[in-house]
Amino acid sequence: MPKKLLNFLLIGLDFVSDKNGNLYFLEANSFPGTGTLKSNRYQPLSKLCKILNLKKYKNIINIHSSRFFKKNRSNALFRYQTMKKATGKARLCIIDEDKINTTDKLIDIKHKPITEGIIFTYYKNIKNRFFNNSKFFIINSPVISTISLNKELCSRIVKKARNFRVPKTFMVENKTAIKKIIRTNNLFPCIIKPINGSQGEHTKVLRHLGHLKQVKIDIKKTGPLILQELIETPKKNNLFWDIRTIMVNGQYCGGIIRQSKKSICNLHQGGIKKPIPKTMETNLKKASEECIKLLENYYNKNINSLTLDKNNKILHN
Repeated sequence: MPKKLLNFLLIGLDFVSDKNGNLYFLEANSFPGTGTLKSNRYQPLSKLCKILNLKKYKNIINIHSSRFFKKNRSNALFRYQTMKKATGKARLCIIDEDKINTTDKLIDIKHKPITEGIIFTYYKNIKNRFFNNSKFFIINSPVISTISLNKELCSRIVKKARNFRVPKTFMVENKTAIKKIIRTNNLFPCIIKPINGSQGEHTKVLRHLGHLKQVKIDIKKTGPLILQELIETPKKNNLFWDIRTIMVNGQYCGGIIRQSKKSICNLHQGGIKKPIPKTMETNLKKASEECIKLLENYYNKNINSLTLDKNNKILHN
């Protein structure tokens, strides 16, 4: 593992495999779900804790909104308890939903103030407010989170990879553009999804133009959309499937197979997880490590020109 901490410190990477065994990169995630972190022989959270600077920072702060904690209590506690067991320094902070975007003070569940530490959270607004405070270190900075979340940008960054392929990907704003791109590129089957989406929300599969008539396009609600070639994966036990790998500081830390009756494989939408077969791990390790290297190189080359606007969108100065 590199001695230097990478910018892409804890990342989930999604792949699919076509009928010929070729791996295709789908997207990255800077706050991978607990389902991928549990029952993992690589113990990615414990490995992450070992490389953090716990001599300088006395706390690892897990921050969640009250709504998330209410719906996902066991998942939130798993992250917190795993880090506490690994370091003895973890703290849990639950912020009211109406204050998650404005708070500038951190108070743990024991009502004790937190004035320094390593912040581990999904919320970019929280990251933004504490990023320039020298008393705090952010796991996956606001810009790293934004790059990871932007599916179109990630696809462009890694498209020249040698150990995996990238589906054809286009930005779209309306049905007219979608029809034109589909016809020009013979893109069926394909998939429409928000460029910054997560958990499979607002994602639709199109197998013919008739499907497009049933899809509502609301940019105000979903944000910008991408239209992407759908890589057909042979079903396992009559289920669709894809792969999520976990990377800690550039090192492959296992992952899971996600299976579903739906073509969108997401644990939040009823999918189930299975271990990755050992026969696939060598190729997945190569693909995942190359992917992180490409993302890291992009960030390092553009670090002086990358900033976020008030809506957390990337600006190139």
